[in-house]
Amino acid sequence: MGFLRSRLSYANVVSTLALFLALSGGAVYAAGKIGSDDIAANAIKSKQIAPAAVQRSDMATPVSFVANAHGGGAAFTNGTSDYPLAGKTKWTQGSKEIDQFFVEVKGSVSPDPSAPFPGICFASVIVKVDAVQVASAGLFSGTQTVVGTGVLMDTGNKDKRQLTATLQSSGCSPASRVDSVRIRGLGTG
Repeated sequence: MGFLRSRLSYANVVSTLALFLALSGGAVYAAGKIGSDDIAANAIKSKQIAPAAVQRSDMATPVSFVANAHGGGAAFTNGTSDYPLAGKTKWTQGSKEIDQFFVEVKGSVSPDPSAPFPGICFASVIVKVDAVQVASAGLFSGTQTVVGTGVLMDTGNKDKRQLTATLQSSGCSPASRVDSVRIRGLGTG
């Protein structure tokens, strides 16, 4: 401790304090003076942006998920039946918004040998927005995953929308089923 006191002078204390203030005050000054022209192109990456910091109004072409629905296992019965969806199935479509839908269906179907056309089984998930078909994904014999897409154009108004789904099949055995469905709706504009 005696060594430290012998080195501790007014000049050393003042210079250390000045160095501390210059370094910390300089950072605060720089943070208030850096503008968008001072940042190189592509220098800011996703990890530097806080979650939910970028809003639709901040984008040149606003993009957001308008629907994110899913459904579980269900049997395909020959004909058409409602298919319940969980998740986000309601939204308001903007006046200049185009909504795109991506449907993923996993399931297993096989033909019914007693059907009028044995060996042919067609089963699909039909996706509708306000009773208008916007997408579908069909399964054929075997176990598979299929993807379908579709688009819903804007009407020029702000419209409340609702996503629904139905199962439709023909010539399929009673063991035919859908295992899971995932529907994502992406709004642009």
